[in-house]
Amino acid sequence: MRQGVLILLLTSVAAMLSGCGGGESEHSADTASNTGGDSTEVRNISISAIEDEPVDVDLAQLGLEASGQIRWQNTLADEGAKVELNDGARRLRMTPPEGFSGIWNLQYVQEKGDVRGEIRMEFAEIKKIDQPTKAFTQAVWVVEHGELSLAAPPIERDLVFVSNQFLERTSWEGFDLDGVSVSEVNGAIELSNPTPRVITQPVIKINGQLFKSTEVLPAFTLQVYKAPSLSETIQSVQFVEARPFMRLNLSRYVKEAPSTSDLNVLTALETDQFNNVIANHRMIDNRWDTNREFLRWMGASVCGAMNPGWAVCGDDASTADALMERLARKIDNEYGSLRNNGAIGLAGGAWLALKTHQLTGIGANSFYYHEHMHNHGFSHGSGLTYGWSDRLDGWSKSNPDLQFERSEPAGEPAELVGEVSWKTRNGVPQARVEIHDILDRDLTVERLIVGVRHAEIGSVSLARNVLYINFSDYPSLAGASLIINGAHDASGSGNLAVLAQYPSHMGVRDDLADGIAFIVRGEEGQPDLFTPDEAKAYCENKGFSLAPLAPFKSMEMIEFQNRHLKYGTQVGISHETGEPAAFNVQSSYQTSAVQMAERGALILCR
Repeated sequence: MRQGVLILLLTSVAAMLSGCGGGESEHSADTASNTGGDSTEVRNISISAIEDEPVDVDLAQLGLEASGQIRWQNTLADEGAKVELNDGARRLRMTPPEGFSGIWNLQYVQEKGDVRGEIRMEFAEIKKIDQPTKAFTQAVWVVEHGELSLAAPPIERDLVFVSNQFLERTSWEGFDLDGVSVSEVNGAIELSNPTPRVITQPVIKINGQLFKSTEVLPAFTLQVYKAPSLSETIQSVQFVEARPFMRLNLSRYVKEAPSTSDLNVLTALETDQFNNVIANHRMIDNRWDTNREFLRWMGASVCGAMNPGWAVCGDDASTADALMERLARKIDNEYGSLRNNGAIGLAGGAWLALKTHQLTGIGANSFYYHEHMHNHGFSHGSGLTYGWSDRLDGWSKSNPDLQFERSEPAGEPAELVGEVSWKTRNGVPQARVEIHDILDRDLTVERLIVGVRHAEIGSVSLARNVLYINFSDYPSLAGASLIINGAHDASGSGNLAVLAQYPSHMGVRDDLADGIAFIVRGEEGQPDLFTPDEAKAYCENKGFSLAPLAPFKSMEMIEFQNRHLKYGTQVGISHETGEPAAFNVQSSYQTSAVQMAERGALILCR
């Protein structure tokens, strides 16, 4: 039997933060071999942990395959942290000491001729504000029986480019800036970009694994790639949006206008000029240095500084509202040109129109952004039409990477990408953001802006490549937006941009109903239905009880339904019987239409 040794590489804090010392980002592995007589292969992995959060590590994450019934003997008790072996000794569950956040660094070494293996690990705390760095806790596990062996090398993460094909369209067709999509067709990966954006090194998730292109995805283009070699068939493909801010659904450019209208027909050249300005704004609005400048300009004191270089904005101040409105809200619009010398941007969207010279001359960016801010509902007194648009125009001219006056749209480099998952922790929602450096530099995020709408943030913690955002309470509205904008350093290198919608299954506080409302949606987005007993168990599993509903056939019952899931069903404790019950509320105002039901989708817990 060959030896399998899993050992911690304990390095300095600076080395761990910079990716030195052999550590890779979470769920990744690195392979090397020495030059001695006996071949030695090494696999390294770093696992981020926070407080008492258990971290599960499958041996496959280290590129290991297990055969036979493996048994382990604990030869050294751990000190403070917990290390358990589960699932037939093929999975480690590691829990850091209470109140501490940091990194588990693990290393597997296999040499020829050895007869047993052991696991050694330590927990190294590297990110605790106002506390010294600590390294402690060691556990050693010895293989008594069975075998560990190196699995196949990690699969290639760069997609193999096949071809480009421009999408057929007219100059006056609209687009959704969020419309980039990907699909698997006859064994090939097709990446469609029906927008004016230019995306550098687009990232795709296939069966839950990240892959990147080494190509530039041009505007209005379909790209074809070879499907990667996977051990299983392709079940899911998804485009990973690394530049989600500045959202626009443009229904059309004006091609025809009556003579009595104030609008002019746009030429093909003018639509191209609009496209360039829009694409450049999409790139620039997703940069951390742009939004840091915005907070400075607006007065960032309303955003709590939870760590040097960090800004955390809740939904209780004008600056936070303006930040979230600018970056997270999607505008539905039509674009045109005016016959006179004016410009127009209607509040709430619908219209934006400029003259030709306002698209190409000095200050073109300022003209466009001024009207774009009107579309977001900002008035002249807000400081975002006159004010920020001029500041952004002048500031961008001093930075060669931010020039708006380009004949072609600027490329959007996807350096860092973040994957968001949600859970309930300590009785409140928590967003967990796993950060990946697709350029394999193992960069960490040192500058950070976090913004939330319809909720408050209680704390933010960063453990190397995993960001934990703990809410103070449940959001007050379904669909609360969370934005994360970060960078590795003050120059903006290693940019991270994430936009996440708070999911309804995590729960929304409803003060009028005196409870937490939950809606669980299936893969197709449709609400799941629960019997009263199933809803009772659902609340109890979350640490709540099923809560009393408003009286049967009352306007209060209808209004509760309207706030969360109009023309749907609800389930809770019946006001009349005190027992779990479900109701069908198919009217927004007619109480007589409310009926009993067998199942409900909207669950009220307390």
